[in-house]
Amino acid sequence: PRAPVKAAGVVVGRVESIRLDGKTYEAVARLHIFQQYQFSKDTIAAVFTSGLLGEQFVGLEGGGDSVMLKDEDQVTEDLVLKPISEYNKTKMVSERVLLSYIDKMAIQIVRPATVCGYSPRMRLDVAVNLLAMQALVKGRITVFGGNQTRPNIHIDDITDLYVFLVDHPEVTGVFNAGFENISILDIAHLVTRQVPVEIEVTASNDPRSYRVNSDRLLATGFKPKKTVDDAISEIVEKFRAGVLKDEDHFYNLRWMEKTVLKGQAA
Repeated sequence: PRAPVKAAGVVVGRVESIRLDGKTYEAVARLHIFQQYQFSKDTIAAVFTSGLLGEQFVGLEGGGDSVMLKDEDQVTEDLVLKPISEYNKTKMVSERVLLSYIDKMAIQIVRPATVCGYSPRMRLDVAVNLLAMQALVKGRITVFGGNQTRPNIHIDDITDLYVFLVDHPEVTGVFNAGFENISILDIAHLVTRQVPVEIEVTASNDPRSYRVNSDRLLATGFKPKKTVDDAISEIVEKFRAGVLKDEDHFYNLRWMEKTVLKGQAA
């Protein structure tokens, strides 16, 4: 697992898992292809070795089929909500209360992906920002699991979206807002392009992995302007300029433990 997947010598993904089929005795591999690449359904995959003693990798040879390989199912606004935490439950209830007034007022509900990028009231306990700060402060990145996919949205895009909706009261309903579905390990690799450090991968008990589809939002005319790469660049720039520091009040749980929960019994 995590061996590179290449096409024409370019790394286009990673091997997520591999197992032996007990009936056919064939290897069954699950590949994660980076979002910017697409391959036809008749693409051929084979295992290769770089040189005599080099690393093994999966090579893809594209076919001629006009039908492209389908990505994993994505989360749309129409899927049934199945909250798994009190936080999720209260959001679901709030949505239902608001939607009960849809015939009396303009209802605009945004379901944002994980927000990333620099802001004056920084959050360093979310994936992109956390991994970037680890690289800058600790000189290494620790990834728990890594295969979990998370949707992301830049802080400037989410604020632009709120302004867009205020300016367009005719746009109503529930909208996902996330434009880059990236695995945690791939986010770490994006960070190391700008801050060259080692990545340490450890086991994780958090298997949650999902992709958000924001086609409904894009159909309204809203367009995102920034990317996860932009977010990482901003964090690196602000840190090196001394504007951004690794401080406890940028981590919600740490801040609560030092203020709201201070002195309370465990």
